[in-house]
Amino acid sequence: MPAPSNRKVSKVREDPALQGVPSASMRPRVLIVCPRIVATFTRQDLSILQSQFDASLFPFKGVASLRSLQREISSSDAVVIWFAGRHAGPAVWFARRTGVPVITIIGGYEATWIPAVDYGVPPLSLRGRVLRWVLKFSDSVVVVSEASERGLSSHYPEVTP
Repeated sequence: MPAPSNRKVSKVREDPALQGVPSASMRPRVLIVCPRIVATFTRQDLSILQSQFDASLFPFKGVASLRSLQREISSSDAVVIWFAGRHAGPAVWFARRTGVPVITIIGGYEATWIPAVDYGVPPLSLRGRVLRWVLKFSDSVVVVSEASERGLSSHYPEVTP
C-alpha cells in the first residue's frame, strides 16, 4: 500500500485535489461513494460535480457490493467519499491500491465524540481506529463546518495541517 500523501483539511466543498485529476479525451470520471441511504446534499453534490466531470453515485450496500465497488473505483479518476462510515474503509483501500486519489468529506457525527449522550465515534473504538486510517490515507479531507473541524482536530489531531 502506498504511503499516506501530504493532504490538507479543507473547509469548503470545492477541493483543489479534484483539479489535479489527469485529463483524458473525455471528462475525468469521479465516483461518489456514500452510505446506502443517499442524503439530499449528496445528490446535490453529484449534480454540481456532473457539471464539470463524468460523476456517478455509488451507495454502498455492504459486503455484497464490494466487487462492484472495486470495479467502479478502478475505472474512476477520483473518488469522493461522503462520510467516513463503514463504506469508507473499503473505498479508500481499493482507491489506494489502484492509485486513484481520494477526497473524504467529514460530517458532524464522525468528527464528534460526546460520551455523556453516546453521540459520535469514540476515538479509541474499532470504528475510531478505522476512521483514523481512512483520514490518514485520504488525499484530502473536507469538513462541512467549523464545529466538525474543531471536533476532528480535537479527536484526530494528526489530520489537521
